[in-house]
Amino acid sequence: MADPKHIFVHDALLRWFRLNGRDLPWRKINDPYRILISEVMLQQTQVDRVIPAYTSFVQQFPDFRALARATTADVIRSWRGLGYNRRAVYLHRSARIVAECYGGRMPTDISLMRKLPGVGEYTSSAVSCFAYNAQVPVMDTNVERVLTRVFSGWGSVSKKDLGTIALSILPRGKAWEWNQGLMDFGALTCTARSPACNSCVLAVTCAAFQETKIPSGQNQEGAKIKRKVHKNPIRYEHSRRYYRGMIVRHLVDMERGTKVPIECLGHLYQKENHGQDLDWIKGLLVELSQEGIVTLEERSGQIRVYLAET
Repeated sequence: MADPKHIFVHDALLRWFRLNGRDLPWRKINDPYRILISEVMLQQTQVDRVIPAYTSFVQQFPDFRALARATTADVIRSWRGLGYNRRAVYLHRSARIVAECYGGRMPTDISLMRKLPGVGEYTSSAVSCFAYNAQVPVMDTNVERVLTRVFSGWGSVSKKDLGTIALSILPRGKAWEWNQGLMDFGALTCTARSPACNSCVLAVTCAAFQETKIPSGQNQEGAKIKRKVHKNPIRYEHSRRYYRGMIVRHLVDMERGTKVPIECLGHLYQKENHGQDLDWIKGLLVELSQEGIVTLEERSGQIRVYLAET
């Protein structure tokens, strides 16, 4: 016999999604290539920033074969503004594997998907569900947050237990709508910092909402979520990722084929970092080179750097 709570959550969430679901370009198609592009771009990047980047990227590289024919430098230039350039390199490598090994078509076998560079459990599940209509949970941070609060409260849930919840609640034959709905619900209503509990369609059956109630019968507008505070945290503007991004942006802005002496980069970022030494800049360049983002070339004792043209 179906769980009454499951039935209520299914009906309420799917009804909410039909009325409030976001109109996103990758939801209008079931092309596994475009869905893969969108899912990788959405990793650690806000939807509003992804939409124009996604549109431009798929116009320039409309399928796996087109992306496979491009150089790494071309892909990174098209990735500009999204950050985490390693994602672009992984996508490029995946496209070449799909083009060479699968005839330019994404494999339908989820285990084969997961062998592609940068395609893990979440991304393979998303492509399987949204492109091939596979009846599987798709667990991004929004989905995890909603399921945790509704079924467990404000505390944390182990990954194993959360996976069990996700499988048990998955409505038969409606995985596409269900997963998209959970994502939007977590992004728009059951948000990380300020969940709209008073207007939530799941409130009557939500474990977190019940914990939030006060004796008068009223409720707070979400719980106060405790966050670990680090003493003297490193600001993003002083982080390695920040300077890696600055280096890549600087190279993207250069004329194609330009090879920049690392002393020029060192001089540029010494000012930004109040006297950062050149060895530190070299360390960042070695990282970027190992990840396939840039190429280091040494001639006559001088090291030059440029975007990888592989």
